[in-house]
Amino acid sequence: MRRSIRVTFLLCLCLWNALASATPASTPTATPSPAPDSIATAAPALDFGRTLGTLLVFPIFDIRTQTATQLRITNYGFTDVTFHYNYVCPGVPHVTDFCAKLDRTIDLTPHETRIIDVAAQHPPCNQGFVVGYPVNGRNRPISYNLLSGSYRITNGRRVDQDDAVAIRSVRSKGEVLGSSEGFSFVNGPNQDFTPLAPLVTSDFRATETDTEGTAGSKLVLLDLGAALGMQNPISSVFVDFWSSSEVPFSSSLQFICWTEAMLESVDNNFRVDNLGTRYGSLQAASALTCPVPGGCPPIQPRAPLLIGVIKEYGPDTSGTRGLQYVPCRDGSFDQFQGCVANATPTSEATPTATDTPTNTPTDTPTNTPIAPTNTPTDTPTNTPVPPTNTPTNTPTNSPVPPTNTPTNTPTNSPVPLTNTPTSTPTNTPVAPTATPTATPTNTPFCFPADNQGSNSPNGCACIGTFDCCGICSATGFCTGANRPPNPPGDPGADSTC
Repeated sequence: MRRSIRVTFLLCLCLWNALASATPASTPTATPSPAPDSIATAAPALDFGRTLGTLLVFPIFDIRTQTATQLRITNYGFTDVTFHYNYVCPGVPHVTDFCAKLDRTIDLTPHETRIIDVAAQHPPCNQGFVVGYPVNGRNRPISYNLLSGSYRITNGRRVDQDDAVAIRSVRSKGEVLGSSEGFSFVNGPNQDFTPLAPLVTSDFRATETDTEGTAGSKLVLLDLGAALGMQNPISSVFVDFWSSSEVPFSSSLQFICWTEAMLESVDNNFRVDNLGTRYGSLQAASALTCPVPGGCPPIQPRAPLLIGVIKEYGPDTSGTRGLQYVPCRDGSFDQFQGCVANATPTSEATPTATDTPTNTPTDTPTNTPIAPTNTPTDTPTNTPVPPTNTPTNTPTNSPVPPTNTPTNTPTNSPVPLTNTPTSTPTNTPVAPTATPTATPTNTPFCFPADNQGSNSPNGCACIGTFDCCGICSATGFCTGANRPPNPPGDPGADSTC
């Protein structure tokens, strides 16, 4: 009896060991941590607006009496980053064209959110906008699509808040951005950021006064192509608007660098009594105009790069929201040329007669399409366009409508087939219908190179502390390259210029 119990115990012990070796005890497996900055690939697909980006634009700050503005900037990356930003003040058309600026820098650790009290930094004006970007150790702008921001404006019980406009860079993380002419938003080899839009839209509350007070809307616009801390030309905008019953109106607006305009001051038809309805819709289009009346040429016309918000106010309504951006239908927006077609990639080779054909007819057809883009020769390399199929030796269908009967009836003949060329056509690529004649000019962001906001007649710098080693023209553009390098120790100096 004892022996049987011992045997049974040993069998159970062996069975337990076998099961343990076949199925090892489960141990918690650590989930792999995401690769550094992998969040960049998970960011929303929007090119700019409510997304993470490199260039942050806060369309408005307001520190007038009893009003306060708070900025919030967050680093969603896994590395430290230095953020350089500028407070930009508006000019006044026909009074002063100078747009003062004040630049500041903060350091952000991974996932840190920095809160900035605008009044505590003493900008040179009470209203304007803020624009900023990350920089490297040499104070050069770099690509870092892991930033976001927001702003909050309070005045008594009224609170206006919205996200900053985040514009994504098209370059790799850490790559230096810009050139001597500033940042480029135009598709091409020198592009820094996603293209901007020539048209902004929004709905609005029309101006109305009753016993409870006045209600209406304010339009806030800024020119992202303004020269910071320098003189600027007037920006012109065409404003089209409609009542909610689709009655159209049109007007225009001019400003320098930034503006906040009550809609009824833009056009009296924004009033309810004239508009006919309490609500409506509007669109503001960037106008390509000459910076100096009668000076174009030789001066190049320019258009503002529009960013903005709409603010509603009144006893029963309040709030601020960003405008909607309508990009160019085909191409990108350049402030000196308007909407331009996308540049053809340099790596894309033009088809030649030596290209390998996909389908080669064994016999040369007698009927050849008129004005073909690719017509077969003795040994054609490309199928004729606009034919959809290549003739073969086995005829099945007749050409439609043919004027001459082919010796070998093609299976599906190109349409139209009317004339026979006297000589064998060659492969002649059709010239593009919308190819820019020159590489679009990059957007200038010029201001004095001393990084302190004073004029510098012997030189200029592009946005931030990005030296361009050139001369700033009256319109705020960097020209030439005859400026000596900044002395060592000068903030933002580049001794290599």
